[in-house]
Amino acid sequence: MKNSLAAAALLALGLLPVSSPAEEYKLTFVTSNLPGTTLIKGANMLVDRVNEYTNGQVKLKLNTSMLIGAELAPAVRDGMVDMVGVVNAYVSTSEPMMGLQNLPGIIGNRAQYQAALNAGWRDKINSAWLNNWNAVKLAEGNMETNVLITRKPVVAIKDFSRMKLRVFDPISAQLIGVLGAVPTPLDPSDIAAGLERGIIDGLFTGVCIENKLEFWRGAKNNSDWNISTMQGWSLLANKASWAKLPPDLQAKVIAAGQSVEKELRDTYDAHVADCVNSLKSHGVVFNEVPEDQLKAALAPQNTDPLINRWLDQAKAKGYDDADAFLSKIREAVLAAK
Repeated sequence: MKNSLAAAALLALGLLPVSSPAEEYKLTFVTSNLPGTTLIKGANMLVDRVNEYTNGQVKLKLNTSMLIGAELAPAVRDGMVDMVGVVNAYVSTSEPMMGLQNLPGIIGNRAQYQAALNAGWRDKINSAWLNNWNAVKLAEGNMETNVLITRKPVVAIKDFSRMKLRVFDPISAQLIGVLGAVPTPLDPSDIAAGLERGIIDGLFTGVCIENKLEFWRGAKNNSDWNISTMQGWSLLANKASWAKLPPDLQAKVIAAGQSVEKELRDTYDAHVADCVNSLKSHGVVFNEVPEDQLKAALAPQNTDPLINRWLDQAKAKGYDDADAFLSKIREAVLAAK
């Protein structure tokens, strides 16, 4: 990523070799079909911006049905596709740095997420993608705010008792188990019907997916328990595919990615607000969780074992500085409140 940014600077100074205008590069770009999300919006924007910034020399062909979420990172790593758009948490089981945002009680909003990135987390994410997944990160962004969507209100810890809840990451699954709920796997395509039929009592997901997929037909209660509140995504290119582009085109693609990032940052709050307002128009109630219940749910006896387990996993993965790094992240997040 740093080399690519340097290339962009050199291009601006006219110091890079320029590709022949006759050369065209076509790249297969795959992501999950997550309608209504910034990931899908960002992927589509990147297709258009790359075409614009390279004057048609680089064309991205976007496909949202070829692979499911868990298949995306391995596919770009192994060169099955040229590019992917992936939610970082998809690889958090084997890649601890992709799951830091799910550690309970640490990151609770987008400002805190960005502060953590700027405190060195972004560098570790980029390094993990490059060294462990054979991928160059071209752009990053945030998914919409995650909430707990349920068939009945959940505003006290006792309300979690025996509830069948779908979660998407192992840390959150362990935490809701401690609170008395039953982590329940369910294929994404079955969520809407599962809510309506009572196969699950609720799930944690983003407000814009909830709105677009009309989960409100089966569940009209939302609550924010500060559990896996913010998720990030990355637009990645396979290293070999990326290396085929001449330096001047790489710089232009990086510039396109930066423009996508900026626009999504600038419009994020309005985008989420539109989703929330739409949900409310369909009768969804945003229930406020009392502060004492939030504190009790995220009390050290519930969260410390999960955080310590994450630290052990991070050290086993080679992050010998995990303790110091997490302390640095905590300090940055506290300053962002």
